[in-house]
Amino acid sequence: GGPAPAGGEPAAAPLVEAAAMETADEEAGEVAEATVALPLEAEAGVESSSAAAPAASGTAAWAERAVDFYSGLQGGARDAFWWGTAFLTGTFVYSCYSYYKKWSSPKQRKRRNVAKNFATVTEVDALLQSDMARVNQRYVRELRRNMGFTKDEIFRKECRYMLSEREFTAATVQQLLHLRDACELDTEETVTALEESAKRIHKKYGNVMFRPSGMTDSGVAKKATACALFSKLLYLFESPELMGDMSEAATEWLKNIFGAVDEDCDRLRIDSLTSQADLEALDRLMKGIFPPEAAPELSEPEAAPSEAEGEQPPPPAAPPAAA
Repeated sequence: GGPAPAGGEPAAAPLVEAAAMETADEEAGEVAEATVALPLEAEAGVESSSAAAPAASGTAAWAERAVDFYSGLQGGARDAFWWGTAFLTGTFVYSCYSYYKKWSSPKQRKRRNVAKNFATVTEVDALLQSDMARVNQRYVRELRRNMGFTKDEIFRKECRYMLSEREFTAATVQQLLHLRDACELDTEETVTALEESAKRIHKKYGNVMFRPSGMTDSGVAKKATACALFSKLLYLFESPELMGDMSEAATEWLKNIFGAVDEDCDRLRIDSLTSQADLEALDRLMKGIFPPEAAPELSEPEAAPSEAEGEQPPPPAAPPAAA
């Protein structure tokens, strides 16, 4: 064969130049995309940082203004600033102390305790009358946790409420027995709770008296209420369902607390809660009204002894001696 054609090398040059131009275009495109992406990323970063900055910037701005304000004070103005700050701080501390002292005072503690007692007994009493099955052991445990009372205190407070505010019927006694079971009290704990109720009632109303002579109307009404509450307690203490084998001993303790004798018990004993006469008499006593046969006697002043009763008149005075 003959020699290679003279135009072979110049024919390959356009191909190399085309490949180089394509590579340059691709690199230029990548640089352009990177150039466009950088501002977008920077803008997104600015937005996120600006969203998190308001709280910090606000606090820093407030601190900077406070520093600038204080730096601008000179001489007496700076002293006045510190005196005003001390006065406001002292006023705030004294107000907190006064509020805490009032909140923790015995009067306020008693008021909060009374409110808590009232909320407890009214809630339990409403459930006992409307849906007695809801008053169960689980309910009592929740009540103890919410109110902070023991099971003995819940039973004693509700018992006192029933004796003072409720009509004393067979349903009332049945509800009290159900509450005793819900509180999981045994016989000894029940006796202790009722004895504590009796002591508190005696502390408020005193001993049992049928003829409180020489008393005011309010005193007579108070003694009538004492007789009514003693009558209700006597029924509970003599109940074998509630007291069991300790009924007889507990009744003696009740008599000692109220200073009552057997005659008082016979007179105030409730024979049956179905007897209308007993319930009416009990209702009158709770209203402070004694029955006619037990009306209080009024003390009369004793009459001066007369000559007819054997008292001799005083001897006449001796005449003055003659000079």
